[in-house]
Amino acid sequence: MANPNVQARIIDEATDAEGGNILCLFDGPCTNLVLTTRSLNAVTAHLDEHHKGSFCTNPRGKYTCRWILPNGELCSAELADKGTLAKHILGAHLKFYEVACAVSGCNKRYSQTFALRRHQARRHPELQLTSG
Repeated sequence: MANPNVQARIIDEATDAEGGNILCLFDGPCTNLVLTTRSLNAVTAHLDEHHKGSFCTNPRGKYTCRWILPNGELCSAELADKGTLAKHILGAHLKFYEVACAVSGCNKRYSQTFALRRHQARRHPELQLTSG
């Protein structure tokens, strides 16, 4: 069970209201507010520098996300490798979206191009006919 005081520190989209620093909530609130940008390189570098000893794989060889959710529980998503973990944190927890669906009226945004393509194939199959 997560510490109830942690929940008070969790701010919408993990952003510190004072300076715009991004609060790292991996494996508990991180005291290193060095995430000043939502980028894959920044997240990966931060994980390598400040959480290298926190990475562990489960019995199936997957990396388990240990980000504290707004309800105080740990995320526990299972990812294939450290890079996929960083992408997961960037999209799921930091809400960084770099690609958007171009279909008029569709407001879906994604952190990874493959997710946008999957969305378009499922929701806008007509695009498949027009994309050479």
